[in-house]
Amino acid sequence: MSEYHPVNYTTFYRSRYFIGKFLIFVFTLYITVYLTSTIADNLHKHKLELALANMLLQKHDKVKSKYILVLTHDIKADLSSIQSCLMVVTHGITGSISKKSREMISRAERRSKKLLEFVNDLHFLSILRSSENLIMDDLNLLEIAREEWETVQKTIIKKGVEASIAVEGFDFFYTGNEFLVRKMFMHLLQNAASYTPNGGKIHFRLKENRQKELFHILICNTGERIPEENIIRIFDDFFKGSNIPENGRNGLGLALVKQIVNIHGGKVQAAWDNSSGNIFEVVFPWDHTKR
Repeated sequence: MSEYHPVNYTTFYRSRYFIGKFLIFVFTLYITVYLTSTIADNLHKHKLELALANMLLQKHDKVKSKYILVLTHDIKADLSSIQSCLMVVTHGITGSISKKSREMISRAERRSKKLLEFVNDLHFLSILRSSENLIMDDLNLLEIAREEWETVQKTIIKKGVEASIAVEGFDFFYTGNEFLVRKMFMHLLQNAASYTPNGGKIHFRLKENRQKELFHILICNTGERIPEENIIRIFDDFFKGSNIPENGRNGLGLALVKQIVNIHGGKVQAAWDNSSGNIFEVVFPWDHTKR
């Protein structure tokens, strides 16, 4: 007669418990891997779609820029012709005119000149955005900065503005397009000189950051604070802040600055500081090819 062995229910249920836990773990692991793989595939697909959309946008932007380039070229020619005719009349070459007529023609000449400046800026911005390659030169940023600083001294002195310039570093040699870099300095300095009130302050600072291999250019000016809601849009095309009068600038100067900085692989931003006022900062990498 065979020996009776009682069933160990504790061991039996414990085994089922661990098997169940193991199956749940395997199932959870499978679901996790599946979901991770699916999400990764979707993200990759979405990334490719965004890259394609961005490429198409850039292509359309270049087409738009080329169209504006042709358009502004034709408008420039007509405006220049109109301005030349007005100048001939105001200088009395065509004969004498009444005082009232001279005032009206002079006003038209000033308006046409302002419109021509706007078209020139738009034309130049379109050239930058449609150009594939630009000539890069060996530059001295400090030398260019000092020269452009001198060009705004007349406005600064006339307004009684307290101006200062500071240099931190020794080596400001840089590879970039000289014409564009000069234009960037010109727009930033003219912007500061224009919007600094009589008796205000402008501080111009160049700094060499050897540790991070960067050049910092800061232009600070006192005066009316740029509204917070305008800071993120201040470098957009045609944008004019709510604190700028209707007869102020055309809204393309800072857009040009941003485009020039982008071409050189740098960054530009605006901010406010209670002691310094409005601050415009440009950061250039030592090597402009580092994007």
